[in-house]
Amino acid sequence: MDVLREISEQGISVMVNLHSVELVRAYCTRVIGVASGQLIFDDHPSRLTQDVLQRLYGDEVSQLH
Repeated sequence: MDVLREISEQGISVMVNLHSVELVRAYCTRVIGVASGQLIFDDHPSRLTQDVLQRLYGDEVSQLH
C-alpha cells in the first residue's frame, strides 16, 4: 500500500479494490462504493458512515471492525 501511495503522490491515478475499511481510511483519498450494481457512495473516506457501510455490506458490516 505504501508503494501505491507513493505512485499516487506523483500524480498518477491508482485504483484498487479493497474490502478493508481500515485500509481505505488509511490510504485512500476517494471511495467509490457499489452494491448490487448500484452506486452507493462516491466521496472522501472520512465521510464513510455506519449507514453507508450498512448499505454497502449489509449484515456483514459488523465483521468489518
